[in-house]
Amino acid sequence: MITLAYFSKKMKIKYLYVFSFLFAVLIFNSKIVYSQWELLSVPNGAGGSTVSLGSHLISDYGPYDMVSGDTGITWKVIDNYNQEIRVLYTYRSYVYRAGGGISRSSDSGYTWKNIGNDSLYIVIFSLNSIDSIILIGCIGGVIRITPEGKILPGGYDDSSGMPFISFALMGKTIFAGSRDSGVYRSTDYGFSWKNMLSGTMAKHDDQWRVVTLGTNIFTLPTQVEFGFLSRDSGNTWEKISVPPPQGYSDIGYQSIFASGSKIFVSWEGYGGGVMMSQDTAKTWVQVGNSLNASGPVFIYGDYLFEAGAEFGRLPLSYIGLESVTNSSLHSFKFYPLSNPITNSADFQFSPLQEPEALELFDLLGRQLLRREVSAGAASLHVDMQQYPAGVYLARLGNTSQSFVKVR
Repeated sequence: MITLAYFSKKMKIKYLYVFSFLFAVLIFNSKIVYSQWELLSVPNGAGGSTVSLGSHLISDYGPYDMVSGDTGITWKVIDNYNQEIRVLYTYRSYVYRAGGGISRSSDSGYTWKNIGNDSLYIVIFSLNSIDSIILIGCIGGVIRITPEGKILPGGYDDSSGMPFISFALMGKTIFAGSRDSGVYRSTDYGFSWKNMLSGTMAKHDDQWRVVTLGTNIFTLPTQVEFGFLSRDSGNTWEKISVPPPQGYSDIGYQSIFASGSKIFVSWEGYGGGVMMSQDTAKTWVQVGNSLNASGPVFIYGDYLFEAGAEFGRLPLSYIGLESVTNSSLHSFKFYPLSNPITNSADFQFSPLQEPEALELFDLLGRQLLRREVSAGAASLHVDMQQYPAGVYLARLGNTSQSFVKVR
């Protein structure tokens, strides 16, 4: 009996080792980061286009706006919009929202003001900005406006009604992904555009979304398992394989988000999920378990978020990433060395890869100062003696930080 019991114990241990080995092989081969999304309790049960402004997250779902001040734990419905919102965007101290028109808010979405005129009441898919120009991607191409809504000359007018789905900025060069017509590029602040990648490279009616990956441009058509990477500002493109999540039968993704050389792709539909690459789209792993009806994916604070029919978040530490401590949702660091300040403000930031402009605004959005900062710089001193006590917003490139001046 002792011998039999001993033999049985040895066999159990042996099979345990075998099972552990096979399980490890399964994990390795499937390339999944086994982490669970924390589901957030969101009004109306879901999220959509989501942006950050200071300490607030602002999201929409259908006709509703909602805001969170505690990294997504609690949410409050702040506005019942009379039409479905397609996109939210932050510019300086404002939040812009667009659907069948454009409005903006100076108080984190609690109150809104319509801007522009009737010609802006079109179906809008994307917003971005370069210097003091707001770019509108809509049915029929691109419209350029001032932050107050005045239409500027130039843009792109397509008689077939082709919409521009997304924008990506690389310095002063703008890339735009369209529906069905590939990728376009502008080197004159969106005044004129040139097609750089034909839509015939993918399927009919594909939506081409674009992001900046360090010094590269990446685009991913929605209905295929491959994207395109350009290392020379869109002149030539390399085809890149982008695998869907494990067990996902459909082909189609909801959104892409990039931070430095890292990229996240959210695959839509039930059984979808998020795929991540940390080496400029060379290799991919699945992040977390699947969420139903995946939506936009983004990084804010210490978390990776996905805002779909299930709104979830995942600590960045679970997937080996560092916290993003500023509200701009990317890895560039820019902050005042002291806050509040008195007579002057000293800013520290990541070394600039190219010249940028530092801009200073008051809470009404008025530009008080613009100063060119040379490539390689990592700090800047600003004399504040001529300005009264109050709250100010400093912007360097696409990154903003608020600070307070006291007497």
